[in-house]
Amino acid sequence: MRNYLQSRIRVEISPKNVLAVASSGSYWDDLLLLAPVFGQSSTCYVTTLDNRVMIDGISEVQLLPNARLSRPLSFLRCFFAALGIVSKLRPDVIVSTGAAPGLACILAGRLFGARTLWIDSLIHSERLSVCGSVAKHIAHGCWTQWEHLSDGKQLKYFGSTI
Repeated sequence: MRNYLQSRIRVEISPKNVLAVASSGSYWDDLLLLAPVFGQSSTCYVTTLDNRVMIDGISEVQLLPNARLSRPLSFLRCFFAALGIVSKLRPDVIVSTGAAPGLACILAGRLFGARTLWIDSLIHSERLSVCGSVAKHIAHGCWTQWEHLSDGKQLKYFGSTI
């Protein structure tokens, strides 16, 4: 199923300027599993933890402050940082595997006319994440990596990253 998910993402992004966003930890791991899909695109990665980026060897990276939706001031600070990144880079497509910093970039991207895709992290197997629940109303596409969570309309399933 991983190849099917990757082929669907290729259709969504085609060769364009891509902003690939994820918080550190398993969100970042999910995003890195999708890195081969971005091969034909000009891709800039955005995350919250710069020493992890050096370990993974990604050259073009922007950093965002970490945030949580349950802490509105942290999310607001992250959103304004995301606005700065999106306004400077002007990506055609924004892809995020989560969490709140990814949602901040999706929101900023919508303001600047970017196509947006939220892929809820593989770790959310019982229900859609809180940020994913918001993203499904904002992003152009919202995907889950668990078939039983898909409703086939707002939340689609095309496979998983592993």
